[in-house]
Amino acid sequence: MRLADLPPNDRPRERLLAQGAHVLTDAEVLAVFLGTGNARECALVTAHRLIRRCGGLRGLLRQPTGAALALPGIGPARWARLV
Repeated sequence: MRLADLPPNDRPRERLLAQGAHVLTDAEVLAVFLGTGNARECALVTAHRLIRRCGGLRGLLRQPTGAALALPGIGPARWARLV
């Protein structure tokens, strides 16, 4: 699935701009931050996976650097921006 395949009203960035951050889920906020996914999954799917694996957005942000960098979808540049 690609975010471009979703109707505009269902895309996190468009919802953020139209309705404000308060309407977004943690996964949608993270997807906006990530910007892109990878060849297998879009940013929203990546965000859901990371949040599920870490027990929430706070759990992701509490990961030690080494553990965070081992997560698929988080590299040094993304981790540096998150922290």
